Amino acid sequence: MNIVVIFGSPRKKNSFILTEAFERELKKLGDFNFEYFFLNEINLKTCIGCHQCLFRGEENCPLKDDREMLTEKMLTSQGIVFVSPVYVSQVTSLMKNFIDRMAFLCHRPQLYYQHAMVISTTGVMDLKKVLKYLTEVAFMWGIRSATTLGIVTPPDKKKEEIENDKKIEKAARKFYKKLTSQKWSPSINQLIQFRVIKVFLASKVTKDISPKDYQHYTKLKDQSYHIPVKMNFFKHLIGWGMELMVKLFIKIKY
Repeated sequence: MNIVVIFGSPRKKNSFILTEAFERELKKLGDFNFEYFFLNEINLKTCIGCHQCLFRGEENCPLKDDREMLTEKMLTSQGIVFVSPVYVSQVTSLMKNFIDRMAFLCHRPQLYYQHAMVISTTGVMDLKKVLKYLTEVAFMWGIRSATTLGIVTPPDKKKEEIENDKKIEKAARKFYKKLTSQKWSPSINQLIQFRVIKVFLASKVTKDISPKDYQHYTKLKDQSYHIPVKMNFFKHLIGWGMELMVKLFIKIKY
């Protein structure tokens, strides 16, 4: 299996040591190929907020760099590892820019077949906050599951202690189980998100404002989810009920 690592730290210190330790643990469980992409070494220009990727399509982004390559690497992988230490209660600027440049995935998710591993380190605080943020982003992009691994690494802590932490082994086993599981269906939150967004973006109101979204979701108008997937009756009922409620609330005529 191919695992893509999106590394958001500007230096190879604690987060890098932790990621390598996780890689070693995962490789004990199966045959995995890790490919690292260090965002400080990648040609990824700063997002200018023009909204072209959102409304007209990512192919119309005026910034020509490695964004398309990174997207393709993620799409052809089975697992994606997002790595960012905590910088002032948030992800690094490198990781945030990467997320901003992939904003079109929030409107039109594509990572339906991938599983995510979210890794972060902090000296003192806000570890859970960063892990939660990256997990939420991953789910917005269509990710099937997200496993987290966070380690507190005070400046005086020895590097060896990071590698020996039992959390690494536990996270690796959990991620491995997700990767190799044959059963999957979207969570209720993922299902509701799809149904609500579909109603808005496949409406006539969106046709002129965001033609790319309108075109995309019009094709999915009669689908239960982004991709064909088996779901139990309870989930189908919730999905259709939510969709009907939104249609009635905003009075959109299909």
